[in-house]
Amino acid sequence: SDNISKKLTKSQTPPQNKTNPKIKKITTKHSPNLDKFKHKTKLLKPALILGLCGQILLFSWYVGNHTLFIKEGLPLFHCRISAIMMLVAYILHNDKLMRYFAWMGLIGAIIAFSFPDPSKYLWPHVTNLTYIINHLLLGYCGATIISTQKSELKLKDSLMITSVMNAGIMTVNLIMHTNYGYLVHFPPRLMMAGISC
Repeated sequence: SDNISKKLTKSQTPPQNKTNPKIKKITTKHSPNLDKFKHKTKLLKPALILGLCGQILLFSWYVGNHTLFIKEGLPLFHCRISAIMMLVAYILHNDKLMRYFAWMGLIGAIIAFSFPDPSKYLWPHVTNLTYIINHLLLGYCGATIISTQKSELKLKDSLMITSVMNAGIMTVNLIMHTNYGYLVHFPPRLMMAGISC
């Protein structure tokens, strides 16, 4: 009877939860997609800072010529605004604003290389160098933010930001008789391509 009771107690005791070594290896192993994600986000901040440095360099060059500074030196083109505002939104942790200017920067970079409108100075001039480098950085930062940040951007928010921004740019254009943001007329390359106001 003692043997029977021992067998019964052994059969009734629940099996111990032993961790499967294969499962442990799978859980502790780093995912390559996660590593790529971290790598992208590590490069984002330096790229945003470099983009701002490019804007400061360009702004500093324009300051030397008052007439040209008023005409095209102010950071009121959409690509230059997005380069500054992406970094501002990144510092403030404003994902919605960062996503908006990321889209604007990426689209602006694509348009800038599809229909280039560089300065008329001989290569390599600071305005032409910054044109290429800044738009490359803009495209990279925009694509990185869009692919890594999952915040939602509603249509009404996009329309509101766009309206306020363009109203401010257009006000400056009307007062100073400028063409910031190409809101008065399109660049010559687009005009040659058959696109006109």
